[in-house]
Amino acid sequence: MFRINYMNTPSESQLAAQFEFCILAIQYHVSGRFAALSLCIPIAGNLLHHAIEMYLKCVLVKTMSLEQLKNKGHNLTNLWKCFKEVYTDSSYDAHDWYIAELQKFQRLRYPDFVVTEGMQVSYVPFIANFSPLPNGPQPPYHLILEYVDLIAKISAMNSGRGKGAFPLPSSKLAKEYFYLNNLHPFLDELD
Repeated sequence: MFRINYMNTPSESQLAAQFEFCILAIQYHVSGRFAALSLCIPIAGNLLHHAIEMYLKCVLVKTMSLEQLKNKGHNLTNLWKCFKEVYTDSSYDAHDWYIAELQKFQRLRYPDFVVTEGMQVSYVPFIANFSPLPNGPQPPYHLILEYVDLIAKISAMNSGRGKGAFPLPSSKLAKEYFYLNNLHPFLDELD
């Protein structure tokens, strides 16, 4: 078990790591959005899983050591739980189900589970278009881009970092794919 220390000021190494997590988060986010909007599924789910992991670690590194974060691994459910221990807004509980859903894409990083279990994947850009996959013998994976964008925004807004900490790649296409159909483009809301 670990304890979160709310009283300590982040060290220089934590602040440096936070900046690096921010850079990785935005790059995974743009890459994942590009893959999703290009219908490169399930790779998009894996990239967006990593984006949310980096966004959450960008926030948590202020209260946890790098070693503690490393021990948390890539599990979004655990990272989200830690995030909610620091930021106790009860509205965040509504996103638990989607964090668990996005966590399932980590299993698809290697083909092992697809070969042995198969998969059903649904992708929708907006929650209004979502309907769960029917029960079947293959496990379902749901990718809802709007929720990924919302959780990215929640994390970035709680990072305490300004817009400069999340530098979009300089290409015109990267900017287009970050903003395309993004109902939660947080960059302009950061100080």
